Amino acid sequence: MLILLLSSSGIFHSLLSQPLDEKDANFLGAVKAQACQLIQLDQNPEAHFSQVLETYLANMPSAWKGHRPFAEWLVDYMQPDQIVDLGVDYGYSTLVFANAAQKNGKGIVSGIDSFQGEGMTGIRNTYAYVLEIVKNLNLYNTEIIKGNFNEVNRNWERSIDILHIDGYHSYEAVSNDFNTWAPFVLDDGIVLFHDINVPNPAFGVIDFFRELSGGYKLYFLHTYGLGIFTKNALLYEAIKNQFADVYDDAETPL
Repeated sequence: MLILLLSSSGIFHSLLSQPLDEKDANFLGAVKAQACQLIQLDQNPEAHFSQVLETYLANMPSAWKGHRPFAEWLVDYMQPDQIVDLGVDYGYSTLVFANAAQKNGKGIVSGIDSFQGEGMTGIRNTYAYVLEIVKNLNLYNTEIIKGNFNEVNRNWERSIDILHIDGYHSYEAVSNDFNTWAPFVLDDGIVLFHDINVPNPAFGVIDFFRELSGGYKLYFLHTYGLGIFTKNALLYEAIKNQFADVYDDAETPL
C-alpha cells in the first residue's frame, strides 16, 4: 500500500512515467497548453487555480459530472473534517470534494483506489495521471492512497463525515465496502452510493441500496444515480428542501 499526501507548491511538474494512450495524451496535453497560457497572463493565484481546475474537470472522462452541484453543496453544508472517496478512477469526484473542502479551509479528502481498473467500467491505470493533477493543483488537503479497499481499511483509524462508495459495482463488493467502511462514519455523517441507476444486472449497487435500513434514504436518478444514506434527520431534511430532483425512498421506493 502506498500513501501520498501531496503538498507541493509547484505547478505542472510531470509525474508520468508510462506511455499514455491517445485519449489521455490529448486530455493532458490540452490542459497543460491552457495552463501555460494562464500562467503567462500573470493573473492572481486564485484565478489560476479556478481556471485550471475547470479545464481539468471539463475535459476529464467521468460518469459522475451531474453530481457535482450536490457534492459541493453537501461539503459546504456539512463542513466535514474527513471525506473518503472509494474509487478514484480519473479523479473527478475526488477533485470536486477536495476543491469544495479547500474552500471551507478545513477537511481532508482521501481518494482510495487500487488503480487497476475493473471489468464493469474498464481496465486502466490512472494513478500517475491523478497524482499529476492533484500536485499541479496544489490540493494540500488531498491524499491519494493506492491500495485495495480492504487493505487500507485494516489500518484506517479516522472518523469519516462523508463516505462515497464507487469502486467495484457488484452486490458483493458494495456490501463489503459498506460493511467495512460504514463503522467509521459518524452518526451525523452520510454515505453516498454511485451507480444505483445503471441498466445492467451485473451492477448490484441498486440491490444493496434497496435492502439498506436503519436510516434515511434519498436518491438521484440522473448521471447513473446516486444513493444517499444518513441517520442525520436534519441533513435528510436539508437535502430534500435544497434539491427538487431528489427522491425520498420512503415515499417513492427505488
